[in-house]
Amino acid sequence: MPENVADLKDIGLRQADMREVAGQDTESEIDLLELFYRMIENIWYIVGAAVTAAVLVGIYSFFIAHPIYESTAKIYVMTKDSALNLQDLQIGSQLTNDYQELFKVREVNEEVIIRLALPYTVDELGKMITLTNPANTRILYISVRSEDAMEAMSIANSFSSIVRQTVKERFKMEEPTVLSEAQESLIPVSPNKTRNVIIGGVVGAFAAIGVIFLMFVMDDKVKSSDDLAKYVGVPTLAVMPMLGATHAHHGYYTSRKAKTVKIDRAKDGKEGAA
Repeated sequence: MPENVADLKDIGLRQADMREVAGQDTESEIDLLELFYRMIENIWYIVGAAVTAAVLVGIYSFFIAHPIYESTAKIYVMTKDSALNLQDLQIGSQLTNDYQELFKVREVNEEVIIRLALPYTVDELGKMITLTNPANTRILYISVRSEDAMEAMSIANSFSSIVRQTVKERFKMEEPTVLSEAQESLIPVSPNKTRNVIIGGVVGAFAAIGVIFLMFVMDDKVKSSDDLAKYVGVPTLAVMPMLGATHAHHGYYTSRKAKTVKIDRAKDGKEGAA
């Protein structure tokens, strides 16, 4: 009998060596399959996390976040006099850059604040305004964002008026042309409620998947005889089921355990015959 036990151990060690020689691809496939079934088993947790995150973000976007409105004024910085003297577009672009610097001048910002009786400091007002100059053009876009649509329109138009007046008085040039005055916006540019809800749902789902994956990786419990053989390298001789156990397992695990029981019983039969 001891010789048979020793032979079984040798057979088990050889089988473990064969599995190791076969490479890590088989084990990787099994682990990925187990991970897939783990995700399937917890699919409702993933869905619940996605829905919860989407609802929370939706509540914030619809009821808590303050809407931001934007208004834009456009001016053409090339005056009639400069058109006679400047011969190329590059000089006109440089002149546009000079005009942009006017919006950073403290006196210009203070005059806008005084004219509109705004409750902002110069720095706060500077953060509300955005200047853009489309490539290869001499058009300056003056965009202002505010929680008040009317205020955004008034600030954009006031900046346009004061800067044009400053160019005329200090640069001794003809006043730039107004291409378009800012209009009151009826639709806020922020927050984008639909996009926020979608992003919230996706982030919630990925967060749940990440937690499940982390728990799967950190779970080092031996759940079957196959796990024991994989970690220890010794085949299982017998499996004793727990009396009264009513745990529900996925078909994948059940099939693996059924195969293991058949193999173990076959080995037991051979050992008894010996």
